[in-house]
Amino acid sequence: SAERVRERLSYDPATGVVSWRSLHKMANKKFKVGDPAGYWTGVTPKRLTILLDGKPYLAHRLAWVLHYGVWPDGFVDHKDGNPANNRIDNLRIATPAENARNAKCKRSSRSGVKGVEWHAQTGKWRARIHVLSRSIHLGHHPTEEAAAYAYDTAARRHFGEFAHLNFPGLETNTAQAV
Repeated sequence: SAERVRERLSYDPATGVVSWRSLHKMANKKFKVGDPAGYWTGVTPKRLTILLDGKPYLAHRLAWVLHYGVWPDGFVDHKDGNPANNRIDNLRIATPAENARNAKCKRSSRSGVKGVEWHAQTGKWRARIHVLSRSIHLGHHPTEEAAAYAYDTAARRHFGEFAHLNFPGLETNTAQAV
């Protein structure tokens, strides 16, 4: 329950750190009051996990409970895509689809740029975006950067604030200048 979480843990919304409110023992380790809670789990991306009463919880979900007093209804998404940044201003509720839209480029990507791949038949960079289980072709481009801008423009239009962009600081007008 939210009450039990608040008994055992505290949260600093400015730093995103969840700490122990009471003495805590875990696998031959003792944690004092004020010690940061949690351990990193998973492969990529890693997630901060907190073992509470023998059950693992994701730290960003516990941060939500500690700040708002209720369990999140849906996914808790990191706006900046950084799972280590649990500051409250970086967390938001998202649907599974919105959470996926905010994902970084997959590690298996050959280009390393979201929504961009080399198209050998044309000898150009192809931009694509997936919307509602459909792949939308965004054109073939002479440079990887131009294809990335095309993806970013479409991602802003289709995904809004949940778009994970290749060039987050640039406006879509810049894309047309390339």
